[in-house]
Amino acid sequence: MSRNRDNVRRMMRCVKKFPMKSELPRRGTCAARHHGFTITEVLVVIGIITVLMGIILPSLRSVRISSHQTVEMSAARQLMVAYTAYANANRQRVLTGDPHGMNFRVYDADAAPIAGGILDIAKRRYPWRLAPYLDFDMRAMYNNMQRDMLEELRNDPLYKYKIAIFPSLGLNSQWVGGDFSPTGFASADPNSILSKTYGRFWVSSTAEVVRPEQLIVFASARGSDGMAGGNSVIEGYFKVESPRFSAINPEPRWKEHYHHNLLPSEYGHIAPRYFGEAVIGFMDGHVGTLNTDQLRDMRHWANRATHEDWAIQANTSSQ
Repeated sequence: MSRNRDNVRRMMRCVKKFPMKSELPRRGTCAARHHGFTITEVLVVIGIITVLMGIILPSLRSVRISSHQTVEMSAARQLMVAYTAYANANRQRVLTGDPHGMNFRVYDADAAPIAGGILDIAKRRYPWRLAPYLDFDMRAMYNNMQRDMLEELRNDPLYKYKIAIFPSLGLNSQWVGGDFSPTGFASADPNSILSKTYGRFWVSSTAEVVRPEQLIVFASARGSDGMAGGNSVIEGYFKVESPRFSAINPEPRWKEHYHHNLLPSEYGHIAPRYFGEAVIGFMDGHVGTLNTDQLRDMRHWANRATHEDWAIQANTSSQ
C-alpha cells in the first residue's frame, strides 16, 4: 500500500508539470529526468569527437598549406614580372645576385639612398634593387607567415638591412646573374684564380638562356637568423643554392633527404614546404612547383647543364 501511495504522489507531481493530456510523460520519464549521462555514454561521445577531430584537423592543415602555396605562387608571379621589367630596363641584362665592388646607387621608397655600413651589404641583395619594379610594395617578397615578420621589421632600427635577408623566395644568383659568393664572383677580377679556373659560367642576359622554361630564377627559401642570438629557422632567405657545383668536388652540397630539422644551409636554403614541393619562378616568367627529386636536377639550376648530376668542369669557359 505504501509503495502504491508513493507512486501516486510521483504521478501527481508529473501531472502538475504536464497538465495537458497530450503532454503527459511516458511511464518512467520523470524518474529518468533525475539521472545524468552514464560513463559509457560519455566515453562514446568523447570517442566520436576524437575520431572527427582526427579526420578534420589534417584536412584543415591541408587547406591551410594549399592556401599559403597559392599566396606564394601569386607573389612569385609578381616577382617574375618585376624581374623581367628589370631586364628590359637594362638591355636584357639579368639581375646580379651580389654585385660586389660595383659602383651603383639604390634608393628606398622615400628616394633616400641606401648606403653606409651594413646597408652597403643590404643594397647588393636583390630585394632593394627589385623594389622599384614592385612600387616598393615589399609584400610581394614577404608573404604568409613572413608578412607578420615584415610588419614587425618596420619598427626595427635595422629594417633596411634585415628586409634584404629574409624574403619568402630566394634568387638562384650563383647561376643566374652571378654573385660574389666563394663560387659566384660575377663581378670579380677576371684575372683571379677562381675566374681562370671556371671562366664565366653564369647567365648575364636573357638571350643566353638555352631552356628558359626550366631554369630556376626564384624558389621557396628558408634561412637562419643568427642575429636573434641563435639559429632559429625563418621561412625566407635572399638566395638559394644548387645541389652541385664543381666537378673538382663531386660530392653533393645538399643532404641526401630533406627534413625540416635540417639547417637551411644543408639543403641549399631551399624550402619544399608545400607537401614536399617548392614554389619556383622560371626564367620564361611562368610559375610552378618542383619536388625534392626534381630540385636535384642540375638542368633546373645551370644554363649549360646537360644531365641531372652535371657539375661545372675546371678550365672550361663554355660550361
